[in-house]
Amino acid sequence: MRFFTLTSLSFLLVGANAHVLVINGYTFQDLGDGLCTATSMQNSEDSGLPDKFEVNKADRTMTIDKLNINDDDGPNKLYTSNTMADVCRECGLEPKNLNKVVMTVSKEPCLENALNRYRSIHSDTEENEKIVATVILDGTGSDLDRQVWFYLFHCTSYEIVERMLTPKSILSKVSIEEGDKDCLMSYFIESHEEDDETTIYNAEGYGERYSDVWP
Repeated sequence: MRFFTLTSLSFLLVGANAHVLVINGYTFQDLGDGLCTATSMQNSEDSGLPDKFEVNKADRTMTIDKLNINDDDGPNKLYTSNTMADVCRECGLEPKNLNKVVMTVSKEPCLENALNRYRSIHSDTEENEKIVATVILDGTGSDLDRQVWFYLFHCTSYEIVERMLTPKSILSKVSIEEGDKDCLMSYFIESHEEDDETTIYNAEGYGERYSDVWP
């Protein structure tokens, strides 16, 4: 997986504040105390790109106000992943050292499928109850939750975060807080060895390993 570095991108000083830069069409600002932000210079509805990133170096977290990308925006997915990685590095935090990425996302079909599957396998969940749950990779939680994770593999937000990571880090669990039209997604990241054969990177590998849990 290849990432663009800040030295390979054009960026400008903005105004008199030497802590404000323009990176990939985002205004980057170092707020001090390990807190950095990157705000889009375009209308998010027109560009199809996120409005704002925030990095907290102390907590090793990144927060995205709203992910304005749908499944058809292939170039925007890669563009967003690269920008997220660049903002992390400019804030002094390598993507591989992130603990968590939090974002608000629309209920695209894969996410609806994951939520519906969660309801169907958890009998204590009411049909129209809003889901608040954490799903753990590799079935270290409920075996049936593997089916929920399989759907999450296909979600735009998962792809964007996964593309930002290095081979020495992996998404280990996902927390979902369902709203009426959106969901708050928290992607938790852990380090791992590159030659760890137990690691699964995509939906195909996950389906092959856990085909026995499908209904």
